[in-house]
Amino acid sequence: MLSSTPLVYRKSVLSNPAAEFVEQKAGVQVLEQLEIHGEEAQQYEAMTEFVPELDRFAARGTSAQLLTRIYQDAEQSLRTFQQTLIRFVALLNERKIGARLGVVIKSPTDPGFDIDYALHIISKIEEEGENITSGSVRSCKMFVRKWYQKVADNKPMVDSILKMIPNDSYGALISGGVALILAAVEKQVKERENIHKFLAEIPERLDRLHRLFMTYNKSQRMHMQMNAVLVSVFVVLERIIDKITDTWTQKIMKHSANLKAFFKPSTKLKCNPTIPGNCDDTSTTLTITQALQHFRDLVQRFEEEVQVCGHERLASVVKGVENTSSQNNDLVSTCRDVVKEAIDALKSSETERWALLKDCLYVLFDRDRLDTKKESQRRRETVSPAPVLTPQSRRKENKMVAKRWLKEFKEFRDTALVDMRDCLDHMEQLGTRDKNVAQEILDSEELNSWLMKKKSCTFLIDQETPHSDLVNPLSFTSALLAITLRSTKQFPILSFFCMHRNNQSTKKDVSGPLALVQSLNGQLLDFICEHRPHVNLAELENEDVFDTSLLNYRTGLDFFSQLLSILPKGDMVIIILDTLSFLSGSDKRANRILKTLGNIMERHKHLVIKFLVTDPLAGSPAYKMAGISLHAQDAASGSGVIDVEVEEKQIKKRCKKYGRASKDNSSE
Repeated sequence: MLSSTPLVYRKSVLSNPAAEFVEQKAGVQVLEQLEIHGEEAQQYEAMTEFVPELDRFAARGTSAQLLTRIYQDAEQSLRTFQQTLIRFVALLNERKIGARLGVVIKSPTDPGFDIDYALHIISKIEEEGENITSGSVRSCKMFVRKWYQKVADNKPMVDSILKMIPNDSYGALISGGVALILAAVEKQVKERENIHKFLAEIPERLDRLHRLFMTYNKSQRMHMQMNAVLVSVFVVLERIIDKITDTWTQKIMKHSANLKAFFKPSTKLKCNPTIPGNCDDTSTTLTITQALQHFRDLVQRFEEEVQVCGHERLASVVKGVENTSSQNNDLVSTCRDVVKEAIDALKSSETERWALLKDCLYVLFDRDRLDTKKESQRRRETVSPAPVLTPQSRRKENKMVAKRWLKEFKEFRDTALVDMRDCLDHMEQLGTRDKNVAQEILDSEELNSWLMKKKSCTFLIDQETPHSDLVNPLSFTSALLAITLRSTKQFPILSFFCMHRNNQSTKKDVSGPLALVQSLNGQLLDFICEHRPHVNLAELENEDVFDTSLLNYRTGLDFFSQLLSILPKGDMVIIILDTLSFLSGSDKRANRILKTLGNIMERHKHLVIKFLVTDPLAGSPAYKMAGISLHAQDAASGSGVIDVEVEEKQIKKRCKKYGRASKDNSSE
């Protein structure tokens, strides 16, 4: 038997922040202040609940009682429709519809009359009717499947396409009714397509209610409108059943008069004077078209009520903001007066202390004036001039400084090369389409233009459908570029593969903003130590910028900028951030990193900084920064084969002139 006990819909996180704070924070703190703990505290917490329909806290169970009263008409219609289905099932068994489809026709009171049963019937209909490809059948099946998925999750509240209904028995009965109607019209009724269209409109309209329900004020009026919508759903289904039985009656009435007992007189809409427009026409039997139109009208009224609730909530928010602003102004005024008094008092006492300190210093300096002058002269005579560093000695000093710093960056410095090799080692796992996409990117005019540019430039590559696999054409292209250019050892190639790091761990210190910045710093520092011996790292060591760079990504980017500033004029730096959308942490921090890197590119005009970003999030600053963009399609023409050696030669050839420029700068 179907359950009729109402279940109160409740999200895990309330849409009302004030109620959420009282329920999860303030109430707990009050109990702690009263020294109420353990089971006693749990009893107190279980006494009350927040009732959105009343916009206040009340005794637990109040919401269920309220919804039970509101949905009385819907419950009555549910029971009436259940009796209609029982008679309809008897008629289906009489006509042996189940045997023709290979299913057992069950009554709503039988065990197993649930969502699984409805899905089983619809699946059988799809198997038997190969020529049935209408969107109406698919729409009805998707409607039933949505109910199945939510009930299968065993959630205490029914979070489904009809989020306002009191319990899941509505879903089971509506879904079962839809399935039985589809079974009945599969091979029997000439108007099968019309019946499908009538059924399909129900889930389409109810889906609008699902999208509109996410509003703060779930008023009693809104529930009353929903009650009317549910009544109209059952009326539409009963009209359809009446249509089917009437068709059969006309064919069989000549052979048996006893079948009349199975047929139920046409149902009329139950009048509910509390709902506007619900008593418009109760004296006339409705056709399917009329019942469906009435259903549409009630859905529209529900939508209008949602808009009213939204405006009420907005007015409440505006009023709250005005009150908060007024209170803040009073608080600021009070704080300003208190601070002014404190500053005035501090100034009067500090004046006396400062004068006393000056007197002490004067006595000290006046007594040792001659001795201090002689000591300074002696030191100037004994100080030797600073030694001139040779390239060999500077290289040695740089290695000593870099060795100390690289200890902190070791784990981040090595991960970039590991990720590159992983992308190339698994190239054969790329499908033919993905290989063609990667080949198209490598052969593109955009990539060639970016590599050959003589000025700093940002290059953005995204794909029509972003990949979620580690082995994808964008990451393969980034890895091939990075490892090929890196092998020339002509200029620093700095890379970070966000998806690979995120796959390793979602922790921020492994795949977050700070990990990204420290990886770039470690790679750049390692390159300077090995291939730019003339650069003086000791200057940065004296400024203590390294220690602060480990604190957060902002100070890390400051250190990155300092490292770039000591590179020779005309040097080139390539930065590759692959699959940026998979960077752990907040999107705001990823956006700040991009903006800061853009500012660094503009600041260091003595360098050629080339920046490659792949797969950023929609709305990322990378789209505005990009001087060159490439939007790769999901499929491209080609042989499905990539010759890595040939592509490496082409990449090296494009950047050859920058290599010569770097060598000239290194020898100066």
